[in-house]
Amino acid sequence: MTITVSRAEFVERVNELLSMLESGVEVVVQRPGQPELKVSAERTPSVGEKPRGAWVFDMHPGGYIAPDFADPLPVEFWEGTI
Repeated sequence: MTITVSRAEFVERVNELLSMLESGVEVVVQRPGQPELKVSAERTPSVGEKPRGAWVFDMHPGGYIAPDFADPLPVEFWEGTI
């Protein structure tokens, strides 16, 4: 859900709007003569919870990075002859 408010209304209702943000509402602040401002809350993981998309050590046992991983590709690759 999205709520649109003026800049002055945002200042007046900041506490109410912040609690709405925490519940997942997006707030759009309209500023005259300037682009609008979108405010939304990002849920932070609780203690012990892994953030979504986090890198996990040894997630794929047996996987490795080849020693030449960072080496430049051969010229033939760029010419399309490989």
